[in-house]
Amino acid sequence: MNDHHRCLLTCLAFLGLTACGSRSHEGASSQVVVLVNGQPITAAQVEQALRSEEPPASGADDASGADETTAQVVESLVNEQLLVQGALEQHLELDPVVAQALENARREVLARFFAEMNLYPKETISTAEVRSFYAAHPILFVDRKRFTLRNYSFEAIELDQRLRSELEDVHSDHDLHNLLDKYDIKYTAQTESMSADQLPLDKLSEFEHASVGDVMIATRSGGNAVLMSITGIQGDSPISFDRAKPYIESYLSNVRNRKAVSQYLEKVKASAQVIYAHAPDPRHDPGQIAVLSAESMPTGLMP
Repeated sequence: MNDHHRCLLTCLAFLGLTACGSRSHEGASSQVVVLVNGQPITAAQVEQALRSEEPPASGADDASGADETTAQVVESLVNEQLLVQGALEQHLELDPVVAQALENARREVLARFFAEMNLYPKETISTAEVRSFYAAHPILFVDRKRFTLRNYSFEAIELDQRLRSELEDVHSDHDLHNLLDKYDIKYTAQTESMSADQLPLDKLSEFEHASVGDVMIATRSGGNAVLMSITGIQGDSPISFDRAKPYIESYLSNVRNRKAVSQYLEKVKASAQVIYAHAPDPRHDPGQIAVLSAESMPTGLMP
């Protein structure tokens, strides 16, 4: 065993002792795990980084795997500290671009922690809620499928009632291609393979009963419409409830948190003075809105 690995194992043992020892959590979290050129990395930093890792599979009891994850996190923090030290040696914090990025990060952190401490519901997601979601979406778990899609993206204004009505007669990708050409619609096309959990949740029921040749109209984004032509459907390995549980919990928690933030913003905007200078009012142009970080939470369920 080399000195590097021996040091990491010492860090792991220390973290285990601080987690189980009799000292206060605050005191344990402030303990130094490793020094990098005299600068400390604390147990609190390691714990925070570990919390950002993907949740382990439910029921797993793999101590060696947990130790490996912790070792990787400690090593990542060491590498990060070395880069930070290099930046500070060059006084990069004084660079206008870097200073603006730091201020943006500060604002994001303040907004996120305000939401976490004041808006997010404190109740945990119940097992009953998880089971209900698992049972309601067999395409994601028990009857899992993978779809090959040919996506056609174009300006949403082109998706008028005339085109929508003719989509009902489209039964293949070739038909869709000809229809778009018929109306001289300028589009970009891309083929991709997607598992069910990568699809928009509001389209899952449609995909669950879809066949090859069907066309789905995706949610408009950035002023574009997307037509998804199904060119292939394959069965995928089912996912057990125990394996899916931590991901469903995380997803349901994110949905609940987004709703809490949305309700709060709707309330405070009613009395806030918001003046848009020399720019369109984003309330009349949703594409212009920069949404709070809670709105950009991941919605995919499985890694």
